[in-house]
Amino acid sequence: MALDAIPSARPVESGAHSRQQVEGMLDTLTYSKGAALVRMLREHVGDDVFRRALNLYLRERPFGTATSTDLFEAFDRVTGQPVSELFVPWFTDPGHPRIIVNSSAAGVTLVCDPLATVRRTPVTVNVSTAGQVVQHALIVDENSQWIPWSRPADWVVVNPSGVGFFRTRYLHDSQPPMHALTPTETVAHLDDLWDATLRGDQPLEQLFTWVRSGGDSLGVAGLELLTRIARFLRRAHGNDRWAVIVEHLADIRPAPQRIPVDGQEWDEWTAASIALHTEVLGNEALAADSLDVLRHPDRHLEPAQLAVLARAAVAGSDDRSAWTEVRQLSKEAPSATGLLGALTLAGDPDLVRAALELCLDDEVGADQVPLVIETVITASRTADTSWGWLVEHWPDVRSKISKYLIPRTVRGIVECGDAVLARRADSWLDGGSVGLSETAVAQLREQLAFYTLAAVRMSHGDSK
Repeated sequence: MALDAIPSARPVESGAHSRQQVEGMLDTLTYSKGAALVRMLREHVGDDVFRRALNLYLRERPFGTATSTDLFEAFDRVTGQPVSELFVPWFTDPGHPRIIVNSSAAGVTLVCDPLATVRRTPVTVNVSTAGQVVQHALIVDENSQWIPWSRPADWVVVNPSGVGFFRTRYLHDSQPPMHALTPTETVAHLDDLWDATLRGDQPLEQLFTWVRSGGDSLGVAGLELLTRIARFLRRAHGNDRWAVIVEHLADIRPAPQRIPVDGQEWDEWTAASIALHTEVLGNEALAADSLDVLRHPDRHLEPAQLAVLARAAVAGSDDRSAWTEVRQLSKEAPSATGLLGALTLAGDPDLVRAALELCLDDEVGADQVPLVIETVITASRTADTSWGWLVEHWPDVRSKISKYLIPRTVRGIVECGDAVLARRADSWLDGGSVGLSETAVAQLREQLAFYTLAAVRMSHGDSK
């Protein structure tokens, strides 16, 4: 959704008149947004109608060519409704709307953000009153839609399935309690809260208040998203403000008291909790425990679990021996590709450079290079070192990887969260040596500007 929100975002369906334009269409907007819109269409018409319309579409055009217009005509015919009128703009116009939700004692109002390029939005709403949940299906646009009730609702959840391709912002006291949400809905709501925070529409404290209210209802996927958010905050905030944020984060999920040497004893929270408390919060005791488990002669861990502990051992401690041992482990367990990324998380610039040099070594496969580069770009303690190395050695890195891996390799740029480094990154992107299309470069630069502005605003404590 972040890519779809920038000014240069293109529609899913657009013309292509050159090879470069064709290659530019093979991106997230085509595949991820396109698939999301199809899922939204399916929820709107229902599974049975969806299957019948697709069967009609396929039966009438076997082994031939077809357009999206042909597809929507099939839905119009099967439903007897102007489905194409509602959904075609979602494919031909860029961007997505934000639905504003405002609950009161008498009902709830939903309205589409008037600045959205696509406004008519199919929306599902669950309303719980006295333990009874009623689902409403609406078409929301810039004109307010009103759902009344005879007595105040317990909670309201918009887009309960998470299928709708739009943002939701709950005003005032309209936010649903976390216990009312499924894990998927929890992640979607947290993502919407973070988006509103980045845009300056609400204070960061509002996000933390909602997260703290949920306890274990946050779920593992929610904790993983919160950890990604925390990494950005760590880069964006000075030491004083970061100390306050650490207090918020440490209360949300306690650090594991013990790390089992047998991976089968890990519960669903173990990996995510280790990552939060070592990579973000710098828990040195937990980092030392992680290294002890890696050293244990009787450990039985999957490659992904090894990678978690390796990242924890290197990122949560300034002990050079941790880096050395993880380096040796990466040679012994090459299937655990995350071990290589872990090496870039050290706080010692010399160790970070040594880890990056591995990207130019035959020992590191081309498919592993994006992981290592993205990890080091989004690291905070040695960002200046990693940037200097990346710009200097980019021609060598680029020659090693496929051009289709370039976007994945440099996508960490957009969330660097440091105004000085952002200017360097912007200049580098504008220099024409990255190897991406003009459209892709423009998209990266716009995302970089968005996140940098958000970081500067939050570093000064501004919520608006």
